[in-house]
Amino acid sequence: MIGTSFYLTSQNNRRRLDKSILKKESWHSLKQVVESGDCDFCYSFHPDYPIRSWIENGCVIVLEGAIYNHSEDEVTSELNELALHLSSDKNEKQLNSIRSFVNGADGDFLVTMYCERKKTVIAFNDILGGMSAYYCNARGEFYLSRSLSYISCNQPEMKLSRLNMSEYVVWGFNLGDHTVFEDIKKLKPATCLFVRLDKEQNLVEEKETTEHIFSVNNRYKNKREAIRDITRIYLEGCKNRVNYALDHGYEVVNTMSGGFDSRTVAGGGRIT
Repeated sequence: MIGTSFYLTSQNNRRRLDKSILKKESWHSLKQVVESGDCDFCYSFHPDYPIRSWIENGCVIVLEGAIYNHSEDEVTSELNELALHLSSDKNEKQLNSIRSFVNGADGDFLVTMYCERKKTVIAFNDILGGMSAYYCNARGEFYLSRSLSYISCNQPEMKLSRLNMSEYVVWGFNLGDHTVFEDIKKLKPATCLFVRLDKEQNLVEEKETTEHIFSVNNRYKNKREAIRDITRIYLEGCKNRVNYALDHGYEVVNTMSGGFDSRTVAGGGRIT
């Protein structure tokens, strides 16, 4: 599985990690971002995969995925501003800045920041959680990875959850932040993790970055006005994605299934 993988431990003897699962294909590459006595931060990728890393204000930043409505320079500048807050102990100030970023970003992404000096991690995803990620905080070790297998393979003490296994068999997927393992959780959409190494343990705090409110305060006057506004928003999203793809040298492809979804995407792409 390609993507971000992060490990932080409060134990004296750091676990020897098996990273072979991150390079399942011959064309996959692995970039080591941080490797120290208590931290291992890396990501796997192929040449066309949207992921990049850089260092700003003493913090390592990895952006995985795409943000369609902002330029690369704008995204870098905003994340650099967030890195300034990472060295602060005021989580509320950090959270407000992250909320502003997430609610203004149209995309599918996972951002992970690590300040080695303070042994602090911030990780957050987009509003809909388009890029699945998993985390585990157990026995003095914290894992965050796009690969569930990476965490489970490197934690031999990991146990399966009978309840979650039953849930998966019945529904074909797990509900909420559940996985088939007891100690591994799925990062929920619009969620930020604050992680801090504190002597003998890792302190993990989970915060929502967006309130999903489904009540309507300003109702549309009529059905036609609602359709017009929804169409405008939809076409804007299509235009942002097509422009992003063309700017980055990707081909714009739509797989037709014959259903309403694929036909709507094809129509939106054609108009934009």
